[in-house]
Amino acid sequence: MTNVSFKTTLTADQPHKALTSGFQRAVGRNNKGRLTTRHKGGGHKRLYREVDFVFDN
Repeated sequence: MTNVSFKTTLTADQPHKALTSGFQRAVGRNNKGRLTTRHKGGGHKRLYREVDFVFDN
Protein backbone atom coordinates (compact mmCIF):
# COMPACT_ATOMS: atom_id res chain seq x y z
CA MET A 1 0.00 0.00 0.00
CA THR A 2 1.42 3.37 -0.96
CA ASN A 3 1.06 6.60 0.93
CA VAL A 4 -0.07 9.74 -0.86
CA SER A 5 1.03 13.19 0.25
CA PHE A 6 -2.28 15.03 0.18
CA LYS A 7 -0.66 18.45 0.51
CA THR A 8 0.81 18.05 -2.96
CA THR A 9 -2.28 16.49 -4.59
CA LEU A 10 -5.07 18.63 -3.12
CA THR A 11 -5.81 21.87 -4.88
CA ALA A 12 -8.27 24.76 -4.66
CA ASP A 13 -8.67 24.82 -8.45
CA GLN A 14 -11.61 23.42 -10.39
CA PRO A 15 -12.24 19.76 -9.46
CA HIS A 16 -12.06 16.93 -11.97
CA LYS A 17 -15.45 16.91 -13.69
CA ALA A 18 -15.88 13.13 -13.56
CA LEU A 19 -15.53 13.25 -9.75
CA THR A 20 -18.25 15.84 -9.17
CA SER A 21 -22.01 15.66 -9.00
CA GLY A 22 -24.79 18.10 -8.26
CA PHE A 23 -25.54 18.85 -4.64
CA GLN A 24 -29.04 19.96 -3.77
CA ARG A 25 -30.23 20.52 -0.24
CA ALA A 26 -33.90 20.04 0.65
CA VAL A 27 -34.18 23.48 2.26
CA GLY A 28 -37.58 23.44 3.90
CA ARG A 29 -39.26 21.37 1.19
CA ASN A 30 -41.12 18.09 1.47
CA ASN A 31 -41.24 15.14 -0.93
CA LYS A 32 -43.58 17.06 -3.27
CA GLY A 33 -41.17 19.99 -3.49
CA ARG A 34 -43.46 22.41 -1.72
CA LEU A 35 -42.24 24.86 0.91
CA THR A 36 -43.08 23.60 4.37
CA THR A 37 -40.62 25.65 6.45
CA ARG A 38 -40.33 29.36 5.86
CA HIS A 39 -37.25 31.62 5.93
CA LYS A 40 -34.83 29.12 4.37
CA GLY A 41 -33.28 30.49 1.21
CA GLY A 42 -32.06 28.68 -1.86
CA GLY A 43 -28.40 29.53 -1.39
CA HIS A 44 -25.60 29.30 -3.92
CA LYS A 45 -25.29 26.46 -6.43
CA ARG A 46 -22.94 23.81 -5.04
CA LEU A 47 -20.99 20.87 -6.35
CA TYR A 48 -20.44 17.66 -4.42
CA ARG A 49 -16.82 16.49 -4.72
CA GLU A 50 -16.48 12.74 -4.61
CA VAL A 51 -13.26 11.43 -3.10
CA ASP A 52 -11.45 8.82 -5.18
CA PHE A 53 -9.68 6.64 -2.62
CA VAL A 54 -8.18 4.39 -5.32
CA PHE A 55 -5.20 6.49 -6.35
CA ASP A 56 -3.51 4.65 -9.22
CA ASN A 57 -0.82 6.18 -11.39
